[in-house]
Amino acid sequence: MITDYFEEMERHADNPEVYVEADIRFHESLAKATHNSILELLLNFIRDALGENIRTLAERRSSIIEEALKHHRRIAQAVAQHNPDKARLAMREHLEAVTRALQ
Repeated sequence: MITDYFEEMERHADNPEVYVEADIRFHESLAKATHNSILELLLNFIRDALGENIRTLAERRSSIIEEALKHHRRIAQAVAQHNPDKARLAMREHLEAVTRALQ
């Protein structure tokens, strides 16, 4: 469940290995929630690269994890509220923040 993985990320924000795996599972559960098999396949295909990017960002600064948790919280809340527009916006903002951080 999406909120379970979010809570796991919060609990393990200081443990990169556990955090990264929970973050990946969070995104996998989001893909599954869309009922879009192409998105699920794509995420499965890029799983290792996604994990490396999350790990790299987490090692750069702890503030990256804090910002990611903020975005993940908004995404999880929108999904729990069954609000796809709010979830889409929160995900877009999260991806934009990650893009800026990777640059």
